[in-house]
Amino acid sequence: GVEGTGLAFIVFTEAITKMPLSPLWSVLFFIMLFCLGLSSMFGNIEGVLVPLQDLKVFPKSWPKEVIS
Repeated sequence: GVEGTGLAFIVFTEAITKMPLSPLWSVLFFIMLFCLGLSSMFGNIEGVLVPLQDLKVFPKSWPKEVIS
């Protein structure tokens, strides 16, 4: 069977092609995957930046918006 990323990019896309308005559902599906990946990246970056901020690795002269 197919599992992992193969499930998302192979099996789900084949199922979507069989649905009515398949181009619309395909676009929405890949936008959803993009948003999920983007939010995961923000979580990973935050997991690295917060401990570095706690250790005061960044200069105080940097605005907080630059770091976060």
